[in-house]
Amino acid sequence: MLDSSATKARARRTPTRVASFRPPPAFMPGGSVGSRLWMARSLALLASVVVLLACSPLGAALTAVGAPESLSVQPSPFLDRPFFAPTFATSCPRSVGRLVLPDVAEGLGPGPVWPVGFGAQSEQVLGASPDGIWHEEKVLWVSAPSYQGPVLIRGRRIDADGLVMFSLGDGEANQLMLPTGGGDGAERTWPSETLTQAVGCYVYQIDGTNFSLSVVFEIVN
Repeated sequence: MLDSSATKARARRTPTRVASFRPPPAFMPGGSVGSRLWMARSLALLASVVVLLACSPLGAALTAVGAPESLSVQPSPFLDRPFFAPTFATSCPRSVGRLVLPDVAEGLGPGPVWPVGFGAQSEQVLGASPDGIWHEEKVLWVSAPSYQGPVLIRGRRIDADGLVMFSLGDGEANQLMLPTGGGDGAERTWPSETLTQAVGCYVYQIDGTNFSLSVVFEIVN
């Protein structure tokens, strides 16, 4: 569980979008009693809407997602498989890195979807932390031309308790949903950030329509 400071930091980083409104031209500072009454009622109504939205599933999704067109917390049912966290006795069982495509660096795992940016040692240095809680690690997701379907990506720390968040630059969510391709048979790439809170051993679960992969990596100092 995140403490209250982590929850507040996430809320600041992913503001809920609320439609703006304008008062009628008659409302000005020191205006008529009727216009001031209209403004008071409008503010009360807006406050009620914000409270109801925050308590609803839609409000939770907007807060977690930030940008529904990029991140999703409602994947297709056939992708939302049980999360498998590998166990280990001693050192972190890092996945093997390999050159995934001629013009792209090493990716982790067998594919057809790979995280790129971990190098031959399958590790990344703990990234910067603008809010003092979440550290940002740059990850490029690559899908082979042979796979044009949707992709669901989730993550977790496996050597201790720890959450993983994802960002495409416009909000954070606890899972990343990558869309179906355009059918042109080209490779697909998505620059992103993986957000962690500490050094440790982590796993991505990568689910497509016809595969489910576990990719293990390490965040180091």
